[in-house]
Amino acid sequence: MTQQFPRFIGREEELDIVKEMLDEQGTLRILSVHGDGGIGKTRLLEEIRERFRADERLLILDIIDFSETSCQTAEGVGRRLAKLLGEEHFREYLDALEERTEKVKQELATWEELSKHVNEALILCYNRLAVQRRIVLLFDTFEAVQYTDAGRILRELVEYLVNSVIIAAGRKNNELKDIMERRLGDRIKFITLDPFELDETNRYFDETDIGRAIEPEMRERVQILTNGHPILIALAIEWLGREMPIPQLIERSPAELLALDEQTRARLQEELQEALVSRDFAVFSWLRTS
Repeated sequence: MTQQFPRFIGREEELDIVKEMLDEQGTLRILSVHGDGGIGKTRLLEEIRERFRADERLLILDIIDFSETSCQTAEGVGRRLAKLLGEEHFREYLDALEERTEKVKQELATWEELSKHVNEALILCYNRLAVQRRIVLLFDTFEAVQYTDAGRILRELVEYLVNSVIIAAGRKNNELKDIMERRLGDRIKFITLDPFELDETNRYFDETDIGRAIEPEMRERVQILTNGHPILIALAIEWLGREMPIPQLIERSPAELLALDEQTRARLQEELQEALVSRDFAVFSWLRTS
């Protein structure tokens, strides 16, 4: 089943924060975006790139997704940055990588001893570009590397970057939050994406022909039982448009759903989620683990 998701809806407050950070030329600003799976973290990153990419003051890179195995090592992240920004600008860094490999192979030095030089070369090459144009880095699925060498290096090196905005999306981690706040102070801001309220859900429905045809009471049921998660709302619209029976959405009125105790309503939400995505196991697995 191919999903046709509506255009970007809501998140005006979050986008205002991003706009403010982008406008602070010459500074390092970091935005850490937290939220459940399906809440719209990746979609927000995509919208940021599309909305601000025409600004000639900015160099907004493609999203680096840490769920990709090639980006789960410090070297992998460095090489991806070099590729996105132009490898011709990262000769010192790329040469340092080769030198480290050769010297370790010849037992002339340890990996740890040479990694300092590698990291310094990466920062040098990056900052040489950043002083010319404000760079915007977009990181997704940060939880995939937060306890790895890649995550450690990123946390250690980020404070040395100049004239940049870094926006990292992932699941909430209070321990990591405390570490980053101590290291970066007011240069970093943390936000949590909330589920859609009913008005945003209605706007989401109104973005498609299928959605506009769905009655208000059904929309409210969807909002309650998806807990306002955009990706689940989109799946519900698709299934309703196909006139597929979804028992959880027809057995109770919105008032009855709201009157249920939290445990019963949570069970119905889980059942609806399974009903919506059971034919797409990859989506279901991602939602359950994100």
